[in-house]
Amino acid sequence: MIAFQSGIPLPPPAKPGAKPGTKPKARIHWNKFLVGWSFFLEGCDTQQAHRQINGGRLRGYKFAVRATVEDGVPGARVWRVE
Repeated sequence: MIAFQSGIPLPPPAKPGAKPGTKPKARIHWNKFLVGWSFFLEGCDTQQAHRQINGGRLRGYKFAVRATVEDGVPGARVWRVE
């Protein structure tokens, strides 16, 4: 299950970089994911992250996705912006 976090600022968009290439399988409880919160998808590039959050988009939510490295682990962080 994905752990939601708050208080993590949304960085500006960056140019595409190296892609880790693994696809995580995540169960996301959209009704608990509040505006301003974010979660980290370990080993996931931004394209894979966009596919993971498609269920939230279908419910009308809006997101921002950025490639990040956290604790030396590449991945993507997803913020709910609306």
